[in-house]
Amino acid sequence: MAPTTEQTKYAFIDAEPKYADLDTLPIKILTGEYTDVEFRFKRISISPVEDHLNVNFDVDVLKSPEGVNVDLNDQPFIDFLGEILYDIMVNREDVETQVDTREEPADLEADVHEDPHGKDHS
Repeated sequence: MAPTTEQTKYAFIDAEPKYADLDTLPIKILTGEYTDVEFRFKRISISPVEDHLNVNFDVDVLKSPEGVNVDLNDQPFIDFLGEILYDIMVNREDVETQVDTREEPADLEADVHEDPHGKDHS
């Protein structure tokens, strides 16, 4: 049996019609105590803190088999999701990520009405 790597612990399940309206790819856990849990990362923030990076993320658990502990306050579960996130961000060449480097949340309403020539389109 081949050794388990991070990329064999999970799979993207974007082909499932029930998840077609999501704005981030749903992920299914394939091995371990969280097998068959389906979730998605909603928001990820990375900020420098002294000599390391602090990573925070919000998650939606989309499907959880009966008897599997997917409490978002459970540190082992959060750590497992963090390992998956790290693998996606660092090791996956087949995943395109979008980075918003603004420190403040974007005001999308203002962006829509803003014109590079100074005209107001409200």
